[in-house]
Amino acid sequence: MVQVDGVSTWGPKSLPSRVRLILTDRHLTALGGIPSFRAMSVKKHAVGTKGTKRKPPSSLPFDAGQYVRAPVLNIASAISLGQALCKRCPTDAPGNVKRSCKQLKLATQQAQESWTERQRLQTKQPGISADRKREVDILTDQGFGALRQNLESHAMLPSGRSKKADRAHRLLGQLFPDGLGFLNWKYAEQLAAMEVLLGRIDSDGLAGDIDAVCGPEFLANIRTNLLDYRSMVLHAEVASLDVSLIESVRQVAEAVVDYAVSVCGTVDRHDPQTIRQASKLLQPIDALREQLQRGGGSEPSPTPAAPTPSDPSK
Repeated sequence: MVQVDGVSTWGPKSLPSRVRLILTDRHLTALGGIPSFRAMSVKKHAVGTKGTKRKPPSSLPFDAGQYVRAPVLNIASAISLGQALCKRCPTDAPGNVKRSCKQLKLATQQAQESWTERQRLQTKQPGISADRKREVDILTDQGFGALRQNLESHAMLPSGRSKKADRAHRLLGQLFPDGLGFLNWKYAEQLAAMEVLLGRIDSDGLAGDIDAVCGPEFLANIRTNLLDYRSMVLHAEVASLDVSLIESVRQVAEAVVDYAVSVCGTVDRHDPQTIRQASKLLQPIDALREQLQRGGGSEPSPTPAAPTPSDPSK
């Protein structure tokens, strides 16, 4: 029974300092099943709350402020740090720690997938200079232009004077019903249009007619140019993935900070065990910072060196 200003009440609610506790043996037995009362050091017929003593702060060092900012990361260190932190997270961690660990694991996996895709494309296509890109683009455009002009020249002849006139007129309608506007599209879009056109030439059996009217050199030239054009577009995709890697590193860094803050929230300065546990979980961050310091303070770039991506529009 608890008396507050002469009024009796029950229950383990927060009690003001002026509360007078009058507890009998029967009351203590009943309250022993309530966690908040089990944690209290209560003496029989004790008066006031001075009997409850809190442990002094632990002498173990722990600076939570150093974890509100992620260490400098590149794609490799971001992935390794994320994996190391997730691996140390215990299965019985508090709910908020588990949730932040789940987000960190997801960000780490996405970064790993982005890096894998970049490496896959990079091995397919070596570097291409800007001058070479312009050359490939111009040669490809000229190849399609030459084929269309050749067909137009034959189609302009009277059908009675040239056996190729009717066939050329028919091919123009089949191949270029909308002209050559696709040559002004963005690189990736133009590549798709050209591949569809060549695919239709092969599937519809038009290659023989084209060679018969224009000669085999025109279509062969287009096929050769298309190989170079495809390689150029793949290289542009690799360059664009460099930007994607920077974003992946940023997302991992944010997830690392969120996880570290959640872990720091479990620390009780009066409980050395919580300090030891938090320090253990966040040790990979400390190890990475020490590694950077031993390396002379040099900071890794967010992504491996790569050519500056060019404007994909034309």
